[in-house]
Amino acid sequence: MMNPSEPSTPGLLAALESVSSWREAQEEEAATQLAEVDAEEVRLTDAIADLQKQIDALDGLREQIRTRTANLDQKEILRSHRALMDSLQADRHLLEDRAAKLQEQSSADRSRAQTMLDDPELAEVVREYEGFAKLEEGLAKLPPSYRKAIEEHHGAVKRRLRPILELLEGAARPLDTHTEAISLVASVDPVEGPPQALALVLPVDSGLYYEWGERPDDLSSQLAYRVVAAASELARRVGAPDAPITFTSVDGNLTVQLWLGDHEIDGDLRESATGLLDVTADAPDFGAAKIEVYALWLPPSVLSPPESDEDLEDELSMDQHEGELDPDSVDETINAPVPGADS
Repeated sequence: MMNPSEPSTPGLLAALESVSSWREAQEEEAATQLAEVDAEEVRLTDAIADLQKQIDALDGLREQIRTRTANLDQKEILRSHRALMDSLQADRHLLEDRAAKLQEQSSADRSRAQTMLDDPELAEVVREYEGFAKLEEGLAKLPPSYRKAIEEHHGAVKRRLRPILELLEGAARPLDTHTEAISLVASVDPVEGPPQALALVLPVDSGLYYEWGERPDDLSSQLAYRVVAAASELARRVGAPDAPITFTSVDGNLTVQLWLGDHEIDGDLRESATGLLDVTADAPDFGAAKIEVYALWLPPSVLSPPESDEDLEDELSMDQHEGELDPDSVDETINAPVPGADS
């Protein structure tokens, strides 16, 4: 119950006080929200700056990638040339090593055969074998039964002496080793259009050209002889029998050149060369040495690459991946997290 002595408050005043309280609450809430907006703006500004840094980094990566891509053709040629030279050098050493082993084996075989011939019993068999030539002329005059008996006896003597005769004749025995393959490199210039020249690069020291009259017959010289013969036969097949054959060196490797510029070529040069460049197919010494020769066709630019700038040479001198873009670093740059993206 209201005390009659207390003053009463007008209802309007109470309503206005309520409005004032509401205003204060609204201002406090707005101030809090504005502070949050300002903080978010600062965060986003920082995030944009970080994203711009990533964009700048990607621009740098893009330029590096474009630069590398622009040089790929020249790099491929230079790397292929180096791979070719390394392979030819390794093949050359293999030829020389197998030739030395064949020579060593052949010398040992002849020595062993001579030791066997020093045996008096076997020496008598040899004399008997050699004496058959004198009897052979008169065999036709003997009765068939005598002739047959003599021929059968001579056959038995020949079979007994066959291992020694083979050793003395120097027939190469297969080496006790695994088969290796080496490359004979063929190249036509130009790559497209009528051929002007054919180059055949051998895994043989170019000094062989100056030593042919003095050098002993070995695998390297046999390969050279056969390649020259193949080039001559190829010239005949394509209608250029008088095409000149010359010799030069590609980084120290003997190279046979067939010049065709002044001739009309019959047919396709590469197709005509098929089979001809299988130069050791019927070479017993290569079979004994366990060496197979394969002809590989390469563009002339790989044989004689263009001059390269120092920067490209320096890069090629590095390890295969050194100085190139690291794929992991590219991924890290592209996939770098955006600051505040999880908030």
